[in-house]
Amino acid sequence: MDDTTLRLRARVTILEQLTVRLFAILGAEHASSIKTVVENLDHVFQNAKDSELFGADLAAESRGDLFNMTTNEWAWMRAQILDPIR
Repeated sequence: MDDTTLRLRARVTILEQLTVRLFAILGAEHASSIKTVVENLDHVFQNAKDSELFGADLAAESRGDLFNMTTNEWAWMRAQILDPIR
C-alpha cells in the first residue's frame, strides 16, 4: 500500500473512532437529536446515488462502487452510533 493510501486509511480510522465516541458522549443528553441527524444522513445516502456526493469526477462504475462502499460503511457506523443510545 502506498503512503497516500496508508495516510488516508489512518485518517479515516481516526475520524471513525472520534465520531463514534463523540456521539456516545453526546448521546446521554441529546439522543433524540442524534437520531434525527442519523436519519437525515440515511436520506442523504439513499437519495445520492447519482449525485456529485459520490465522486462526480469518477467514471460511472467507480461512482457506483463508491456508493456501495459508502452505504455499507454507513450501515456499520450508524450501528456504532445508535446502539449505545438505544
